[in-house]
Amino acid sequence: MKKKFLLSIFSLLSFLGYSQGLPLEGFENTFPPTNWAVFDINVGGTTNWSTNSNSCQGSLAAYMNRQNIAAGVSTAEYLSTPSILVPP
Repeated sequence: MKKKFLLSIFSLLSFLGYSQGLPLEGFENTFPPTNWAVFDINVGGTTNWSTNSNSCQGSLAAYMNRQNIAAGVSTAEYLSTPSILVPP
């Protein structure tokens, strides 16, 4: 009985607290959003971050297209959010 009760409590908590209260950011206005950083380390690729209409929420999502680069060459592309305070 105790196991079923705890399982139901944890299941309820996971459904209610999936976002942990973090602020949501959309990509509908300027891209990248204010205080976000784009790091394009183009060591063989030229593709940059952009927006795409394939979004779960809102009308636009951040999108990085695949790159065709030579074998043995690497590239790194990052889209970085501003710092957030994670409560203890």
